[in-house]
Amino acid sequence: MKSAVFTTVIILLSFAAPAQNKPCAGAVHRQFDFWIGEWAVSDTTGVLLGYNTIDSTVNACMLSEHWRGAAGTKGRSINYFDSADSLWHQTWVGSDGLILHLKGALAKDGISMQMKSDPFIGKKGQTLQHQITWRPNPKNGTVIQVWHVLNGEEKVLQTLFYGIYKRI
Repeated sequence: MKSAVFTTVIILLSFAAPAQNKPCAGAVHRQFDFWIGEWAVSDTTGVLLGYNTIDSTVNACMLSEHWRGAAGTKGRSINYFDSADSLWHQTWVGSDGLILHLKGALAKDGISMQMKSDPFIGKKGQTLQHQITWRPNPKNGTVIQVWHVLNGEEKVLQTLFYGIYKRI
């Protein structure tokens, strides 16, 4: 009888184990959690650029972004850590037709997230790359997002976006 009870318990535990498995529970999967929340985003002069909602979803394996620009633009992104290459990835799709594929990791400061696109050839034949950095400020709870276009030597050519995220 004890053997039958033991066998039944083992079988039940084997079915329950996958439900308790949390494949994205490691610290590396929490590196971008500082971006989760409801945000009003403004420029350096305080002009409202839009609203952004960042949710943790898919068993905490993905961050989902919902952008609503003050000028009527919209966009969505998915963000996830891929253990196959040990990098964070973002796929952005904007209502203006812009699609970005970025990948990266924590920056050298150990707190900012920095992702880049693969190099591409610009309209003038030069090699370019998109780079977006998200930097949290623990003192006031804000996040700064800066989107640069880099040249082939990874020098900043242009700032496309500078947003200051404040929690709503």
